[in-house]
Amino acid sequence: MNDYAPHAGFGLLGMRERVLSLGGSLQIRSWHGGGTRVRVILPNVGSPSEIAIGSRQGSIRP
Repeated sequence: MNDYAPHAGFGLLGMRERVLSLGGSLQIRSWHGGGTRVRVILPNVGSPSEIAIGSRQGSIRP
């Protein structure tokens, strides 16, 4: 019996699209009976304060 309730969402597809839109890559690796590893690699775009400013103003940087 499945212990997970179905839910609406974009899951891995949405995660992949967001990562790609940021210029990164998404790697998914599964092992039978051993779990799954999801690795997201994003480019270094600046300091955390620069990232916060960019997220508030969209893609426009001061």
